[in-house]
Amino acid sequence: MRKKIFLMFFVVVFSMLSFVGCGKKKDDGKIRVGVAIGTFNDTFMVGIKDYIADYAKSAYGDDVELTITDAKNDPAVQVSQVENFVTQGMDAVIILPVSTESTDPMTLACKEAGIPVVYVNRKPNQLGDYALYIGSDEKEAGKLQGEFIAKELNGKGNIVILMGKLDTEAAFLRTEGVEEIVAKYPDLKITKKQTGGWERPLGMQVTENWLSTGDKIDAIISNNDDMALGAIKALEGAGKMEGMKVLGVDATPDAIAELEAGNLTASVFQNGKGQAEGAVDKVINAVKGEQVDQITWIPFQLVTKDTYKDIVVR
Repeated sequence: MRKKIFLMFFVVVFSMLSFVGCGKKKDDGKIRVGVAIGTFNDTFMVGIKDYIADYAKSAYGDDVELTITDAKNDPAVQVSQVENFVTQGMDAVIILPVSTESTDPMTLACKEAGIPVVYVNRKPNQLGDYALYIGSDEKEAGKLQGEFIAKELNGKGNIVILMGKLDTEAAFLRTEGVEEIVAKYPDLKITKKQTGGWERPLGMQVTENWLSTGDKIDAIISNNDDMALGAIKALEGAGKMEGMKVLGVDATPDAIAELEAGNLTASVFQNGKGQAEGAVDKVINAVKGEQVDQITWIPFQLVTKDTYKDIVVR
């Protein structure tokens, strides 16, 4: 009986030591971090990727080594990439997910290996008690858009919404934020909403279809800048740019150029740089065993042609 109890105690202690030991530095002292990006074909995601790489180098030098992967917008590919990070013995993982609905396997893989995992920008539907997150309150972006357009249209007009991919939390929350504000104005209507997949070409295509119906549209609100820029292309092609209000989210360099040109009415600045740098610090601190907050919020800010220079940080 004593032997059995001793063996059980040994197994428990060994398991605890194994968990604590995971995620520690390798013999060369470097902290190796796998960075899984949803796609390199998205302006904002590429910005996050570059900010992560630049900051890791400037803040931690050779002490941190990154391996960055492109999931090409495929959730299954991203899950495989993260599982490979675990197999390769990464000390931690940073994930900007393709889909907020398909994060559970990645969280579980990291948890079972005992390595920290930080999600950035897109919050998983089920964060659980293990994964960490840094990003912005997505509904707030939509509310800022809604409040701005209500003033611009004096509380009266027809709005259409270009939504992001429907398997991402941001698409629904940003849209809900707009809807909550619009509901306060009886003469302000949302007449159409459709996904543009976060992509410029699809945003253009959806807008072209809307314009072809001849229905009155006073403003196009987009869940991100890329779709908004696609909408602008469609409006220009149809000769209907004049007087149209177009709003986006992210304040990307291309969007700022359209703000300056007077085509994009407003965007909502999402501090990708702050999110990226915060993700690196959070994951490094977690590897070192320091206490970190599970969730960190980075605020959104509305930007226009007149205000962006005082807000947008490059």
